Amino acid sequence: MKPLAPRPSSPSGVRQAPAATAPQVLGQWPQGAGLDRAAPPQALLEGRALSDHLPLLSAPTAVGRVLTYNVLTQARAADGRVNNGFGATETTAQYEALLAKLGAQLGELTRPSDVTLALLQEAPRDPAQLALLEKGLGPGWTLVGAPTQGERFGTAVAVRDAAFELGRSPPPELDHQAGRVQVLTLKPRDGSAPVQLANVHLAWGDDAVADLRALAQAPRTIIAGDFNREPDHPLRRLDALAGVKVAFPRGPSSVAFADRDRLRRIDGFVFKGV
Repeated sequence: MKPLAPRPSSPSGVRQAPAATAPQVLGQWPQGAGLDRAAPPQALLEGRALSDHLPLLSAPTAVGRVLTYNVLTQARAADGRVNNGFGATETTAQYEALLAKLGAQLGELTRPSDVTLALLQEAPRDPAQLALLEKGLGPGWTLVGAPTQGERFGTAVAVRDAAFELGRSPPPELDHQAGRVQVLTLKPRDGSAPVQLANVHLAWGDDAVADLRALAQAPRTIIAGDFNREPDHPLRRLDALAGVKVAFPRGPSSVAFADRDRLRRIDGFVFKGV
C-alpha cells in the first residue's frame, strides 16, 4: 500500500442502532446530533480513522446503550512488526496527542444520556495516559482500567455514575482467556438486578467459546469488545443459550492485523437479561 495520510483531529464515526436489539440493526451510520462526521469503513483502509477499529454503539438495552471501541495501542516497531493500520510508529508525544483526540471523540460519542457504558480495548496501562481518555469523558463518569495479559496495553471501562454504582462479586473462572477479560459487577441505580459486565479483548487462536459460555451464565450480563473472531465463528453458538443475543455489525468494524487491505467484523456484543 502507498503511504497513508496522517490521522485527523476530527472524530470518526460510531455505529448507531435503532430501538431493535437484533444483530442486523447494527452497522448503520448516524446523521446529525454531532455525529454526521462519521467515517465509513473505507476510512480504515485510508488511514483517516483515529484507530484501526471503528467505535460501535449498541441498540438500546434495559440499562442503556453500550459503546465498544478498540482505541489502538501506541504504534511502534516491536519484534519486527508495526501494530497499527497506518504503516508508521509513534513517539510517546505523538501517542499522547492521539489519546487526547480519542478522549475528545469519546466525549462526543458518550454525550447522549442513554449511553451508559464505554468499553475500551488496547487502552494505555499508564495512569497518566489513561487520564487523557478520562478527561475527554468529562464529569459524571468513572473509568476503571485493567492490564491485558501478555500485552503492553490494557482494557478500560467507563461507567456513567448516574446509571450505575460499582459492586463487588468474584468473576467467573475462565480456562483460556482469564487475563484478557475485564469483569465488573454493576448495580443499576434504578434498583434492578446487578449486571455482570465483561470487556473482552480475546487472544487469537485460543479457545474462547467455553469461557464466553461461562461469562454468559450470569442472569444479567453484557459481553462486548474485540472478539478477534468473525461472526461465523463458533462463538455464535452462544445464541443457543436461553436468553442470549449475539450482535455483530452488518459491515466491517476493523482492518485486519496482518493484511491491511482487508476489512473484518470482529467487534460486537453479547447480551443476556438486559
